[in-house]
Amino acid sequence: MAGGTRDAANNTKFLWWLVRVLKNEDGDLYPPGHAGAPKEKCACLACDKKLAAQTQRIASHYAQKRGYGVEICVGATSQRLDESETDFQERKRQFIAAKERCAEFLKEQERLKEKKREAERDRVHSEVTRYRGPVERFGSTVVSDGATDQGKRPVNNIIDVSPECVEFILAKDCTGHTKDKQFIADQVTEYIRSRPDPFKIVQVLMDNATRGSWPIIKAACPWVVVGPCEPHVGSLEVGDVCKLPFFKSVVRKVHVVRKFILYHQKTFAEFKKYYKFEVHEQLKAVTYNEDNPPWESSEADAPTLDDLKQEIISIHRYRWDYGYTILQGTRYLLDPEYVDMDQHEDEETMESFRKFVEKTYLCQEARRTC
Repeated sequence: MAGGTRDAANNTKFLWWLVRVLKNEDGDLYPPGHAGAPKEKCACLACDKKLAAQTQRIASHYAQKRGYGVEICVGATSQRLDESETDFQERKRQFIAAKERCAEFLKEQERLKEKKREAERDRVHSEVTRYRGPVERFGSTVVSDGATDQGKRPVNNIIDVSPECVEFILAKDCTGHTKDKQFIADQVTEYIRSRPDPFKIVQVLMDNATRGSWPIIKAACPWVVVGPCEPHVGSLEVGDVCKLPFFKSVVRKVHVVRKFILYHQKTFAEFKKYYKFEVHEQLKAVTYNEDNPPWESSEADAPTLDDLKQEIISIHRYRWDYGYTILQGTRYLLDPEYVDMDQHEDEETMESFRKFVEKTYLCQEARRTC
């Protein structure tokens, strides 16, 4: 029983935070519920209504029961409800106004889109009209090539090329199909035959790898000329040249330089930070002087292809025989003490390094002499 009484007291303790205790006749404050002051008074914090300092009175007051002077709180509550209703109506009005503005904006946006669509339709119509004239006169060319889209799916692209414009036709998804000669030929011939006037297609250009489909297209459309695409021919030609022993060696060494540049950008950043100079002036000083003018301004005959080849070979041999000096020069510019290391005690190595510095960099006086 005692435990139940304590629980009830704890449950009503929060009520005393809702009132303030009034002073008695002597001006002293009694704690709420003090046994020696049964007539003490308290006031409601919401409406300042004076109440007997009893939990039942306070609870009834805030519960708005009759007979305990709760009419003032009812009025205050009504006022707050009116204010809340006013605020709700204001927010509702703002919401409706914003919704109307949004609807008007969407209508205006749709009108602009319609104008753009009309302009685009007019532009496409004029392009098609302009496209038909040259096609009627000269015909058009179909170009087909395979590719892989962003989803890693194999596709076969077909475009129609005329003297005036290029028209993209389709990108056929080849997933699940074998792109053999028959499959590729069927794609091209199907498009040619679907044209209103198939005889306007005068040529088909394709990858050399699809050469096996050319006779099939030629048999299905005898009036069409089938051949290789020029960019593919040029690519194969460059590939064949790079397969020659000389060019193969050059390309391999160029790859080494390319990887060095990619993987050592920080080194070159430090190089540029500590040693700035005019690149064009340096190149001009290295490649041209009055004692050795270019052949265009001299009376000498233009070099032949064999001379050019021999010159390339000599430059290649010279540069790659002393290719390590480029790295040494970069390191020297970052730290001149580098030349005092043990690996540079060899006289021949240091001689080539001195020649490199003297030929590449001009302001020798401002630097440490090798």
